[in-house]
Amino acid sequence: VLYSLLLKSMVIIDIMVIALGFVLRVMIGGAVNAIVLYPWILISTFLLAIFLALIKRRQELLKLGAQPDEALTRKTLRNYTLGLLDQMISIATATTLISYIMYVLSPDVQQKFHTSKLFYTVPFVIFGIFRYLFLAYSLGEGESPSDIIYSDPPFTINLILWVCVFILLVT
Repeated sequence: VLYSLLLKSMVIIDIMVIALGFVLRVMIGGAVNAIVLYPWILISTFLLAIFLALIKRRQELLKLGAQPDEALTRKTLRNYTLGLLDQMISIATATTLISYIMYVLSPDVQQKFHTSKLFYTVPFVIFGIFRYLFLAYSLGEGESPSDIIYSDPPFTINLILWVCVFILLVT
């Protein structure tokens, strides 16, 4: 309710609240299923959600172009610029990748999954992030992550390979 009434109209906070919502979903899922969640997975979730939300804002801003303020789908869009969004996307990209690497290198995670080889999944994550950036910056996509997952064969294949490698490493 607070998001709908106030926070969605506050620059940067709108994106952070969305990301916190994803973290809450992961935490609730962990609690319901009695799964221990380590800090790096929560940080990775938060940063990935920020990455996706920033690209969504960027694509919305590009589509808006020179249209009048009445065409705005989000009031915060008038406060973002492409330059600012590009800077934040760069930061979100780097920190998302680093947090995932920290997750797979975490001794707690390695102990939980009984392997120290989860780092073999890192190239798939790097490709996924870079492919998403390519689709957003070169092809104008990125407003809907689910559309990309289902419509971009290289992205989909990479995701399937990541899952397969992860399963192979933990079994």
